[in-house]
Amino acid sequence: MNNSAEPDFERLGTPYAILLISINVCTSLVACILNLLIILTFVKSPSMRTPSFFLILCLAIADFGVGSLVQPVYCIELFARMNEARELLSYAASFRLGSTWVLVASSFLTITAITIDRFLAIHLNLRYQEIVTTKRSCIVVVVIFIVSPFGIFAGLRGRFPVVKIIFASLIVILLLLNIFLMAKIFQNVSKHSANIRAQGKSVALQGSLSLSRYKKTVNTMYYIIGVFGVCYIPVASINIALNISKLKLPFPIAFYLVHVPITLMLINSALNPVIYCWRIQDMRNAVLHLFRKP
Repeated sequence: MNNSAEPDFERLGTPYAILLISINVCTSLVACILNLLIILTFVKSPSMRTPSFFLILCLAIADFGVGSLVQPVYCIELFARMNEARELLSYAASFRLGSTWVLVASSFLTITAITIDRFLAIHLNLRYQEIVTTKRSCIVVVVIFIVSPFGIFAGLRGRFPVVKIIFASLIVILLLLNIFLMAKIFQNVSKHSANIRAQGKSVALQGSLSLSRYKKTVNTMYYIIGVFGVCYIPVASINIALNISKLKLPFPIAFYLVHVPITLMLINSALNPVIYCWRIQDMRNAVLHLFRKP
């Protein structure tokens, strides 16, 4: 996120900087290892190459980028603030802002694609597998990777204001789309549950098993979106408030209102693979099988 309301230079005290650097180093390692495991599992397991798992792969790649690129650079930025290295801070902050926007764009677009996928699964019903194919899912992933790099323009301070307005508008549109689709999914699940209860015992049993599997995938989607929101909403809200008010915050208020939410946002990349392995049994089994291979 762009912290344009933050002072151009503000020295972080050693204890604060070391605390943030330690947290980011640890979560960076976790994000790299766990997301690399998800990527390797996908490569090594042909059974995982379904439309839904392709989208999870896309999210894992973006999260791996955060852990391997953004967080190390953010640690350099914090180190520069601690040691009053202005030139190093300038380069590190600019690079971190640009790369963060690229990966945030990728993550947000992928989460939207996952929401659309779950909506189509219940809306299309039997036609889902015919329309939502692996090939089309790959095309969506490629489009996401092509579009996401344009997010770098939104991360450049004081430049390309029109692009920033466009990006802000797209974020609002995608957010509203996600809310609308999640509401429709909830409505359709409730409707299908009522229909199943009204049917005969044998038919209802078969339908409830299918609906139960779908509910599990939807609940997983809710966890992913929920954790994403918890990690990203604070930094987004604070940046919007600071940009509108144009406040120059004194230390340590700037530390708590700016740097802590940024760290929380970056931690999201370490949490997603935990959700995959916890909520998706096929993913968990495939990861365990990867370790069992000689």
